[in-house]
Amino acid sequence: GFASGIATMIFANWNFRLTREPRALRRTRGLTTRTDVAIPVRRVQAAILVTGWIRKRFGWHELRLQSLASDGEKERDHQVIPFAKLAEIDPVLAEIAIPRPVADADWQHSHRIVALGGFVGAAGATLGGLTAVAFGQPFGWAGPVIGLLLALGSLFAARFHLWTDLGDQVAIRRGMWKPKTTLLPHASVQSADLKTDVILRPLGLATLVFGVPGGSSLATHEIPAIPRGVAEELRARILTARARA
Repeated sequence: GFASGIATMIFANWNFRLTREPRALRRTRGLTTRTDVAIPVRRVQAAILVTGWIRKRFGWHELRLQSLASDGEKERDHQVIPFAKLAEIDPVLAEIAIPRPVADADWQHSHRIVALGGFVGAAGATLGGLTAVAFGQPFGWAGPVIGLLLALGSLFAARFHLWTDLGDQVAIRRGMWKPKTTLLPHASVQSADLKTDVILRPLGLATLVFGVPGGSSLATHEIPAIPRGVAEELRARILTARARA
């Protein structure tokens, strides 16, 4: 799998070029199949920085742009930089006027309740294992061990749900093994849904889900489990910016 990933990267990005044209970013690449894509700058809705646990150690990132047009049937984002350092990505972000947060940005954490899904899985694994032990299957003791690992992993991963408001855009971070940072201008947001349920409501929390034209193949843009008052204030600011735009 590792070798095939390297081969795919080489074939797909052979002789990669990203050039700035008067109204668009033009990306050309490919060895066996050469592609030439122009991405109108004014149609870019969001920028998404993706890395991996190992890649991040060496400062390598991937830049994708969410646009009103998709990049093929399976890819709804445009991969404009497949493999680069942040210093090489920043000039591209400057061209589309979506800068990265500064180093001392005030990042806010989602509530640890986001780990609840992992705890439910841990409880299921533990219950299944203990049931197997009750029927005389010694391998069932693996269930509680797996359940404990799932619970600890979910609790640790909850630390990586972050967000910050930069005035004219919101930045959202999430992911432990494959960190992803979404840079979303306020003016790109078409809708902002405030969601709560029987778990979030008693804690005074809500999840803010953003509707953005074009969609993203990586996930929906949302800020989970934040104080409801903060979510309402942020939604009001974003919708006001959208109305001005």
